[in-house]
Amino acid sequence: MVWTVAAVLLWLVAEVIDRRTEVRIHSFGRSIDIEVAGTSLSAPIAFEDLTAIEIRAMDSIDPPGGGRIVVTGDGGTIIDQRLPRRFRFSTAGIHPTGDWELDDFAASGTVWKRSLLATGNFSIDAVLRGRFHHDLTLALDGDPPISCAIRRGLINNDCFVRATEANTFPYKSLRKDGPGHDFTAKSSTAPCACTWPGS
Repeated sequence: MVWTVAAVLLWLVAEVIDRRTEVRIHSFGRSIDIEVAGTSLSAPIAFEDLTAIEIRAMDSIDPPGGGRIVVTGDGGTIIDQRLPRRFRFSTAGIHPTGDWELDDFAASGTVWKRSLLATGNFSIDAVLRGRFHHDLTLALDGDPPISCAIRRGLINNDCFVRATEANTFPYKSLRKDGPGHDFTAKSSTAPCACTWPGS
C-alpha cells in the first residue's frame, strides 16, 4: 500500500513539473500566425495546399515527446491523434548525458509524419513534452514549404519559422515558464526569429 501511494505521488509530481510546450499554427491565406508557449508571431506567408506534417527532433536528457496534435481545415477536423509520449528514433546515437558537446551526437531524425490535404485555411494545435536543446521542427509541406523550429532548454528558449535557411528576421524570445512548470530553468535568453521568402 505504501509503495502504491508513493508511486502515485511521484507520478503526480512528474506531471506537475513536466515541461509542456503548446504550439498553434494558423494559416489564413495571406499570413501564418504562430503561438509557441504563449508567445505570438505572424509572418506574411501566403501558404497553400498543406500536404504533410513532419516532426523532426533530437534526443535529450529530458526526452522529447508529445501530447496530442489536431489539424482542422475549412471542412472540419483532418487529424486528431495522440503523439508518442516519448519519441522514438530510427538512427543510432549516444545516450544523452546533459553535456551539451556530447549530446550533439545523440540520435536525431523524423519522429512523426502524416500526409493530408488542406487547401484552404487550416489550424494545427500540438502539445510537445520534454526539453529541446536542439531544434524540434514541425515541417509543413506545401506551397511554399515552411517549418517551425523550437528550442526549450535550460538556457535557450527560442523559435524560428523558416521558408529557407538563408534569411532570418529577429522577432522576440519565448515567454519564460513559471516555476511550477519549469523549476530548473535558469533563463530565457535567445531571440525568436521568423524567415520567409524575400525577407
